[in-house]
Amino acid sequence: MGQTNTIFCINIVINYTDISGCPKKFVAVTTLHESEFTEILSYFSERWRIHESRYTLSNTWRVNKPRKDETLKLVEDKLLFILYYFKNYPIQETMGLNRAANRFGMSQGKVSIWIKVLLPILQETLAKFGDLPFRDGTTLDVILKESNQEKFYLDGTVRPIQRSIDYELQKEHYTGKQCTHVIKNNLLNDKNRRVWWISDTYEGAIHDKKVMDLENCKFPKGITLVYDTGFQNLLYNGVSILQPHKAQRNAPLVAIQKKINTIISSERVVNEHTIGSVKRPHILRHELRINNLDFRDNIVWIGCGLHNLRIRHRTKT
Repeated sequence: MGQTNTIFCINIVINYTDISGCPKKFVAVTTLHESEFTEILSYFSERWRIHESRYTLSNTWRVNKPRKDETLKLVEDKLLFILYYFKNYPIQETMGLNRAANRFGMSQGKVSIWIKVLLPILQETLAKFGDLPFRDGTTLDVILKESNQEKFYLDGTVRPIQRSIDYELQKEHYTGKQCTHVIKNNLLNDKNRRVWWISDTYEGAIHDKKVMDLENCKFPKGITLVYDTGFQNLLYNGVSILQPHKAQRNAPLVAIQKKINTIISSERVVNEHTIGSVKRPHILRHELRINNLDFRDNIVWIGCGLHNLRIRHRTKT
């Protein structure tokens, strides 16, 4: 019964025409509204045509041979395919479980190939629309100054990964806070929840403040940074800091400090909501099964880009 339900679900969501005009299904499958999907589809189609003219599906240089029928014939279905994978993160074997019943119409091997081909094109598309956050912390002072924002929120977020069989790697990725093996990134957003910057991906055992030290970020003078107690002693010249008080072993917080912490927590809720929206795709929330370092780093970058796309469309100015 469980297997039948899985195939039925796949049959519903695979074809673009099946969910077009169905807002709830569209968001459930892609995290996007159909208008947002349509906006990025134009450039996605252009990038796909360029890729198709230069490479075969296996990413080798194209030769002058007739092209075989594709399993994903429409560009809409190609974009839907990669967004579906990103949002739901199914096991690739289930996406190619039964070629007769599966409207993807492909084997598990083809599923893997399509993911490798389409994910970079999705990334390029989000970059074209300016939705991908910046990665270079050394230029943040220029970028944030041009944003005309005065307050930014900094926090770290972790993603679970499969435990490595190598004991040294286990120690590097293990975090006592979550009691599991994770990778982490720091991200910076404004009060409108737009993500402006995201750090490189680090092992889970590295402290949030250590990540900022390694990134060597520069911030413009006059702004305010809001962050939690994980960034103790993180100071920048000319930058105001809004940070809750941290209780010491022999020095518990007094009433006024607790009240200040409550006020700061109400400020930081913007950051928590931002991270929750970024991690709406299951590929960023569930245990990551892929060990490729570039893939691990790029998917959180794309997740921030999809989040910024949604914010850009849904935030009223």
